[in-house]
Amino acid sequence: MYFLTQNKNNVSTLELRRHLGISYPAAWRMKHKLMQVMCEREQSTKLSGRVEVDDSYLGGELEGGKRGHGSENKIPFVAAV
Repeated sequence: MYFLTQNKNNVSTLELRRHLGISYPAAWRMKHKLMQVMCEREQSTKLSGRVEVDDSYLGGELEGGKRGHGSENKIPFVAAV
């Protein structure tokens, strides 16, 4: 739980598998169950006071494809804290 919640960048299932020494399906299931619990807990929370917003892009790069913000296979999203 600490590794998933305190890491600034997203943790891949493969990275989690290596750190914990468990199978890929077990790491995937653990990661998704923890993400579901975190989502459910925060659903009722309203932001107040100082709110910081940032935009980013989610997705990998295709071999031979365009890199960066202009890539066709990346999805833009906004996060508020």
